[in-house]
Amino acid sequence: LRIASTARFCTYLLPKAALSLYETFPELTVHVDMVMSHLVSDAVARGLCDLGIEMLPTEHPGLEIVQTFQCGLVCVMPEGHRLAGKKTIRAADLRTERLIALSQAPPFGHLLEQVYGGMLKDMRVDLEVTSGPVACWFAQAGGGIAVLDAPTAAGGAFKGLVSRPFEPSPQIPVRVLRGRNRPLTPAARAFCDSFQQLWQQLFGEPRTRVIERSADAPFNMEIVRKCFSERLQLVVKHDLVP
Repeated sequence: LRIASTARFCTYLLPKAALSLYETFPELTVHVDMVMSHLVSDAVARGLCDLGIEMLPTEHPGLEIVQTFQCGLVCVMPEGHRLAGKKTIRAADLRTERLIALSQAPPFGHLLEQVYGGMLKDMRVDLEVTSGPVACWFAQAGGGIAVLDAPTAAGGAFKGLVSRPFEPSPQIPVRVLRGRNRPLTPAARAFCDSFQQLWQQLFGEPRTRVIERSADAPFNMEIVRKCFSERLQLVVKHDLVP
């Protein structure tokens, strides 16, 4: 099973979903290609990966959307920060804070004005990075508060940091993709099911429906268990990109 993804899903969601395949597919090898946002859909469309997980909207005739979710933004800060006691964070709360902002390049470039509104000119953006995980590392180092997508900070992936919902927050689409002419394998289907369950545990029911995979016939799990009997190898390819 080969999956293309950006770094934001590799902090927690993707590893947890992939490792859940141990019991059913003990001999399966999982390859995770961590690439730039625009390369996820390209890898899937070219048949280089079974699945892709992306946050950058892409239209391509060779792609099929398997699942669609939506996520909001969160504020990530050290556990002892003065705002950590608040249930939610608003733009006004950040007026005097040092901010770690995601780059104005896609997929977040268009969100800055939407998030901060008329207060954008008053915000103190001292650091700008191209990746959510990098923003969290800077927050760990005391660089300020990071405002980023919820999946990056999910599951307490960054020690010493807490996240609080940012309100009001735009809803950002997250999509799981496959090649239009590449039916889901049993392992790919199981991964999608696990990813959905994790999403529901962390963020509640999907804001948009999970698209039915009617082109793929259901499979017998007992047969699958008999076919795979020993151990799962997880291979992660890290290209040092967001």
